[in-house]
Amino acid sequence: MNTNTQNRDLSELIACQECDLLMALDRSVEGDHVSCCARCGHPVRRTSANILEWTISLSVTALVLLLVAMSNPFLEFSSAGRARGISLPLAAIEMFRQGFPALALLVFCFVMFVPLVYLLCLLVMALRTKFNLGTSPTIGLGKFVSKLLPWSMAEVFIIGVLVALIKIVALADIILGVSFWAYIMFTVCFLKLSSVIDNHTLWQWAGAIPQNKSSGL
Repeated sequence: MNTNTQNRDLSELIACQECDLLMALDRSVEGDHVSCCARCGHPVRRTSANILEWTISLSVTALVLLLVAMSNPFLEFSSAGRARGISLPLAAIEMFRQGFPALALLVFCFVMFVPLVYLLCLLVMALRTKFNLGTSPTIGLGKFVSKLLPWSMAEVFIIGVLVALIKIVALADIILGVSFWAYIMFTVCFLKLSSVIDNHTLWQWAGAIPQNKSSGL
């Protein structure tokens, strides 16, 4: 990174999200590399080899795993001769029926809906950039995707489930369903995807259409 911003094209500058220092991008950097702020050391840009291919493959894999997780039993409980299974959508429905509508909405949105929408939007952006599809602007979509990621709570949900299982296992026999393992693998794919995609990459993809190259997020 070069912090000398005089006589630079604005499209070559990037601001640190932590301290707002403006820096000039080094476009010669290729492969897997993390560029950090010269002032505070915060990562401001990630470059990765074959990032479009990584994004498309991880997004498709994560989408398939999420759909499998949403359409199969998550856990099965067995106690005193009685057994019952529950899926992710059913868990949210049961919370609503038990008088916890706010909690049901939060679980549905942050555990299922937001990750699903994020992956679909990211996949659309990656495919349009990879194959130069469409002519409509992607600036708004790029902004939307960048604001969605912090609201995805897949890893938080998994940690909460594991903590709850430690307490419940003493009360009932628990069988981990297909959905549980699918959601675990989905979370791994989702975390890997979020580690290779940053806002700068989204801005590049949003400006990939010729008539919008001068636009920024």
